[in-house]
Amino acid sequence: MKDILLNIHHALDNRHRLAIMKILTSEDWTGFNRLKIELNMTDGNLASHLTVLLKAGYIDKRRMLLMNKKQTAYSANLMGRRALNAHSKAMLDLIQF
Repeated sequence: MKDILLNIHHALDNRHRLAIMKILTSEDWTGFNRLKIELNMTDGNLASHLTVLLKAGYIDKRRMLLMNKKQTAYSANLMGRRALNAHSKAMLDLIQF
């Protein structure tokens, strides 16, 4: 049980951050506005969750041209993908314990 709990990542223990990571792992780069619309979140709420993921080192951020507009885009990096996989496995193991 202790091994399972060690793989539950604090930055991913929130449903919004899990949803953000799911989207970011399915595409190369995703714009802030698209995340906001798809997840039905306010600017501040989304920004707070993205900050947690950025501080954890799970996502990367850059300014880029999306749909002819400059906006901030995010992408899950290798560390974030590995953390999400480990977290998902730990949650399944916990349920099946």
